[in-house]
Amino acid sequence: MAEMVDRHQLRNIEIRDLLVDYIIRRGTELDYASVKNLARKLAGTRSGRSWNRSILISDT
Repeated sequence: MAEMVDRHQLRNIEIRDLLVDYIIRRGTELDYASVKNLARKLAGTRSGRSWNRSILISDT
C-alpha cells in the first residue's frame, strides 16, 4: 500500500508515513479498488500538492 502513496511523491516523509499507516488500517475493511481510490484521493495530484504546499508554509 505504500506504493500507492509513494507514486505521488510527497515531499514530507512524516505525512507520507501517516497516510500509509492510515491506508493500511483502512485497507483491512475495504476492497482493493476502494483502497486504491482512497490513496489517490489522499495523496493524489491535487491533495498531494496541497500536502506539500501546507508543509512548506508550516515549516517557515
